[in-house]
Amino acid sequence: MVPVSRRFLPVFRLALAGAAMGVALTAGPAMAQGVCDTGRKLFEDRQQLIGQINSWGKKKVDPNVACSTFTKLQANGTAVIKFMGENGSWCRIPPEAVAAMEAQQKQVATSRGQACKVAADYQKALRQAEQAKRANENNIFAAPDDVTGGPRRVPSGAL
Repeated sequence: MVPVSRRFLPVFRLALAGAAMGVALTAGPAMAQGVCDTGRKLFEDRQQLIGQINSWGKKKVDPNVACSTFTKLQANGTAVIKFMGENGSWCRIPPEAVAAMEAQQKQVATSRGQACKVAADYQKALRQAEQAKRANENNIFAAPDDVTGGPRRVPSGAL
Protein backbone atom coordinates (compact mmCIF):
# COMPACT_ATOMS: atom_id res chain seq x y z
CA MET A 1 0.00 0.00 0.00
CA VAL A 2 1.25 3.51 -0.94
CA PRO A 3 1.39 6.01 1.89
CA VAL A 4 -1.13 8.82 1.66
CA SER A 5 1.49 11.56 1.47
CA ARG A 6 3.09 10.05 -1.65
CA ARG A 7 -0.25 9.50 -3.40
CA PHE A 8 -1.23 13.17 -3.02
CA LEU A 9 2.24 14.55 -3.74
CA PRO A 10 1.58 15.29 -7.49
CA VAL A 11 -1.71 17.00 -6.62
CA PHE A 12 0.04 18.98 -3.89
CA ARG A 13 2.79 20.03 -6.34
CA LEU A 14 0.18 21.10 -8.88
CA ALA A 15 -1.69 23.11 -6.26
CA LEU A 16 1.55 24.67 -5.06
CA ALA A 17 2.52 25.56 -8.64
CA GLY A 18 -0.94 27.03 -9.25
CA ALA A 19 -0.72 29.10 -6.09
CA ALA A 20 2.75 30.32 -7.03
CA MET A 21 1.54 31.25 -10.52
CA GLY A 22 -1.41 33.10 -9.03
CA VAL A 23 0.93 35.05 -6.77
CA ALA A 24 3.18 35.80 -9.75
CA LEU A 25 0.25 37.02 -11.84
CA THR A 26 -1.00 39.12 -8.96
CA ALA A 27 2.48 40.53 -8.38
CA GLY A 28 3.07 40.92 -12.12
CA PRO A 29 1.36 44.29 -12.51
CA ALA A 30 3.01 45.53 -9.33
CA MET A 31 6.41 44.36 -10.57
CA ALA A 32 5.72 45.89 -13.98
CA GLN A 33 4.73 49.15 -12.30
CA GLY A 34 8.03 49.14 -10.38
CA VAL A 35 9.98 48.51 -13.56
CA CYS A 36 8.08 51.24 -15.39
CA ASP A 37 8.73 53.63 -12.48
CA THR A 38 12.44 53.01 -12.99
CA GLY A 39 12.03 53.94 -16.64
CA ARG A 40 10.00 57.00 -15.71
CA LYS A 41 12.87 58.15 -13.47
CA LEU A 42 15.31 57.74 -16.37
CA PHE A 43 13.03 59.83 -18.61
CA GLU A 44 12.67 62.52 -15.93
CA ASP A 45 16.45 62.73 -15.56
CA ARG A 46 16.73 63.02 -19.34
CA GLN A 47 14.15 65.83 -19.46
CA GLN A 48 16.03 67.66 -16.72
CA LEU A 49 19.31 67.45 -18.66
CA ILE A 50 17.61 68.60 -21.87
CA GLY A 51 15.99 71.48 -19.98
CA GLN A 52 19.40 72.49 -18.65
CA ILE A 53 20.85 72.49 -22.17
CA ASN A 54 17.88 74.45 -23.53
CA SER A 55 18.25 77.05 -20.77
CA TRP A 56 21.68 77.99 -22.11
CA GLY A 57 20.09 79.55 -25.18
CA LYS A 58 22.53 82.01 -26.74
CA LYS A 59 24.56 82.40 -23.54
CA LYS A 60 28.23 81.56 -23.47
CA VAL A 61 28.63 78.39 -21.45
CA ASP A 62 31.79 77.00 -19.91
CA PRO A 63 32.96 74.30 -22.35
CA ASN A 64 33.68 71.90 -19.49
CA VAL A 65 30.10 72.23 -18.23
CA ALA A 66 28.74 71.65 -21.74
CA CYS A 67 30.94 68.58 -22.23
CA SER A 68 29.94 67.18 -18.84
CA THR A 69 26.23 67.76 -19.45
CA PHE A 70 26.28 66.18 -22.91
CA THR A 71 28.25 63.24 -21.52
CA LYS A 72 25.57 62.72 -18.84
CA LEU A 73 22.86 63.02 -21.50
CA GLN A 74 24.56 60.43 -23.68
CA ALA A 75 24.93 58.02 -20.74
CA ASN A 76 21.29 58.56 -19.85
CA GLY A 77 20.27 57.89 -23.46
CA THR A 78 22.19 54.63 -23.46
CA ALA A 79 20.41 53.58 -20.26
CA VAL A 80 17.01 54.61 -21.66
CA ILE A 81 17.54 52.68 -24.89
CA LYS A 82 18.60 49.62 -22.90
CA PHE A 83 15.54 50.00 -20.66
CA MET A 84 13.23 50.36 -23.66
CA GLY A 85 14.68 47.25 -25.27
CA GLU A 86 14.33 45.15 -22.14
CA ASN A 87 11.00 46.47 -20.83
CA GLY A 88 9.22 47.93 -23.84
CA SER A 89 6.45 45.35 -23.82
CA TRP A 90 5.89 45.59 -20.04
CA CYS A 91 5.63 49.35 -20.13
CA ARG A 92 3.84 49.54 -23.49
CA ILE A 93 6.54 51.54 -25.24
CA PRO A 94 5.89 51.68 -29.00
CA PRO A 95 8.72 50.59 -31.33
CA GLU A 96 8.61 54.03 -32.98
CA ALA A 97 9.69 55.59 -29.68
CA VAL A 98 12.72 53.30 -29.55
CA ALA A 99 13.68 54.26 -33.12
CA ALA A 100 13.25 57.98 -32.33
CA MET A 101 15.36 57.63 -29.20
CA GLU A 102 18.15 55.91 -31.13
CA ALA A 103 18.12 58.72 -33.72
CA GLN A 104 18.20 61.32 -30.94
CA GLN A 105 21.09 59.44 -29.32
CA LYS A 106 23.14 59.85 -32.52
CA GLN A 107 22.54 63.61 -32.43
CA VAL A 108 23.53 63.74 -28.76
CA ALA A 109 26.73 61.82 -29.52
CA THR A 110 27.61 64.33 -32.25
CA SER A 111 26.89 67.31 -29.98
CA ARG A 112 28.88 65.71 -27.16
CA GLY A 113 31.84 65.19 -29.47
CA GLN A 114 31.77 68.83 -30.53
CA ALA A 115 31.35 70.14 -26.98
CA CYS A 116 34.16 67.98 -25.62
CA LYS A 117 36.46 68.99 -28.49
CA VAL A 118 35.85 72.65 -27.66
CA ALA A 119 36.48 71.91 -23.97
CA ALA A 120 39.77 70.15 -24.82
CA ASP A 121 40.85 73.06 -27.05
CA TYR A 122 39.91 75.52 -24.29
CA GLN A 123 41.95 73.62 -21.72
CA LYS A 124 44.89 73.51 -24.14
CA ALA A 125 44.68 77.29 -24.68
CA LEU A 126 44.58 77.86 -20.91
CA ARG A 127 47.67 75.67 -20.41
CA GLN A 128 49.53 77.51 -23.17
CA ALA A 129 48.62 80.89 -21.67
CA GLU A 130 49.80 79.74 -18.25
CA GLN A 131 53.09 78.48 -19.71
CA ALA A 132 53.63 81.77 -21.53
CA LYS A 133 52.91 83.67 -18.34
CA ARG A 134 55.41 81.58 -16.37
CA ALA A 135 58.01 82.00 -19.11
CA ASN A 136 57.63 85.80 -18.98
CA GLU A 137 57.73 86.09 -15.17
CA ASN A 138 61.53 85.87 -15.05
CA ASN A 139 62.08 88.16 -18.05
CA ILE A 140 62.61 91.73 -16.84
CA PHE A 141 61.93 93.09 -20.32
CA ALA A 142 58.53 91.40 -20.58
CA ALA A 143 56.53 93.98 -18.67
CA PRO A 144 53.18 94.68 -20.30
CA ASP A 145 52.99 97.55 -22.73
CA ASP A 146 50.12 100.01 -22.42
CA VAL A 147 49.48 100.25 -26.14
CA THR A 148 49.83 96.74 -27.51
CA GLY A 149 49.55 94.68 -24.35
CA GLY A 150 52.73 92.83 -25.32
CA PRO A 151 56.18 92.91 -23.78
CA ARG A 152 57.88 96.29 -23.38
CA ARG A 153 61.00 96.70 -25.53
CA VAL A 154 64.18 98.45 -24.65
CA PRO A 155 64.94 101.28 -27.10
CA SER A 156 67.73 100.37 -29.47
CA GLY A 157 69.07 103.92 -29.96
CA ALA A 158 71.57 105.91 -27.89
CA LEU A 159 70.53 106.53 -24.35
